[in-house]
Amino acid sequence: LSHLGWESRKALARGIKNNRLVPDEDGNLYSSAIFDEFGYDSIEKAVRKLHDKINDYERLMGLYAIDPTVFVPSGMPVREDVEEVENTSTEN
Repeated sequence: LSHLGWESRKALARGIKNNRLVPDEDGNLYSSAIFDEFGYDSIEKAVRKLHDKINDYERLMGLYAIDPTVFVPSGMPVREDVEEVENTSTEN
């Protein structure tokens, strides 16, 4: 994900949102998504939590001192940064 540009990230979010469109009884499409957007922050938080559990296990088994698993963040911006960039891109 870190290799995607802003337009590609927005396209990914739109694709995820469009993937959740389902027809109602009259054939009109509506969103069945639980969330309105791609929650990157929550995904990164879950991955960090899993990484911490892996490190705890490595410490318990003595592997942490030999070759610990290293968490490398993708560098994608937090939600406020994405909104800021989207607002500036729509102004042009």
